[in-house]
Amino acid sequence: MAETISMIKPLTCHSISSYHLKALPTKLSKSIGLIRPTGPYETIVIKDTLPKYEGVGGQTLTATFDPAKNPGWTNNGDGTVSYTVTNPDPASGGAETTLRNVRLRLSFPNAKFKNGNKQIVHSNNVELTMTPYQQGPSEPATVLTDDVPFTLTSELVPAGMFRKIANNNGRIRLQPQANHLVEAFWSLAFRNTSALPVTQLVMEDTQLDERMYPYSLTVSGTLNIPLDIYAVGEDGSETYIDTLSRTKRSIENIDSQAWAQVQEQVAKVQSGEIEDTQAVAATRKYKGIRIKLPAGQKNTCQPQVLLCNIGLVS
Repeated sequence: MAETISMIKPLTCHSISSYHLKALPTKLSKSIGLIRPTGPYETIVIKDTLPKYEGVGGQTLTATFDPAKNPGWTNNGDGTVSYTVTNPDPASGGAETTLRNVRLRLSFPNAKFKNGNKQIVHSNNVELTMTPYQQGPSEPATVLTDDVPFTLTSELVPAGMFRKIANNNGRIRLQPQANHLVEAFWSLAFRNTSALPVTQLVMEDTQLDERMYPYSLTVSGTLNIPLDIYAVGEDGSETYIDTLSRTKRSIENIDSQAWAQVQEQVAKVQSGEIEDTQAVAATRKYKGIRIKLPAGQKNTCQPQVLLCNIGLVS
């Protein structure tokens, strides 16, 4: 069963900058522009005509409205549903400012997604009736209406949510007598491509070559949400290391055991206590990292990119 989610984006005081519909899990968007010099609106009524669509058997079906999934929405009984937002205080910006979190979720059971290889484009009619403060007897409400094209898909999570990118062309160049200085970097990138926020997220990178150990993790760009970082042992157990956030952007020396052993061997070679051929490989404590979204947090659509750094144990 496919679903769509309609979202009203933030509006400015004197104009409707955007009325966005987001389909789950495909795109559904429309913007409506208006300049109203007389001031903000006290009430805005959103009326959505339940879309028609083609079923897998060729029949014409109507999107299903579930009141339990749509608090605040009213089924008008004529094939439309409506939602009213009101702001009695014009100084706060009007009803436009209260549209931020309005969503409409519709279901499309037995929907046909494609004709051959071509995606079927559906249409959703949306109407806004906007009543100004202190409406005069001869001043009509402003009515905006438009058709929003959208498509459906059976994929809950569209492609492109997660990427792993090697930053050194996937090659590690060893340096005789200086392998302890060799490092490899790669990026883990996450972007929520679904119309729904992600509330449970675990990213795991634990298939390191046995000669490598995790050293550091750094945020690239702005971290919009906190992320808990765990080190993963050889047996799969996890140890909490720290939390990355807007103020904590980097974690160093994740596997301090491996790093200390490497430095110990380097010191012995440099002091002449042993030959470089006598240096022994360090024993790593962790084979990788696990990144989790803390309980109670959620990711909407902001991309998060983490830069990983590993070292060599031998």
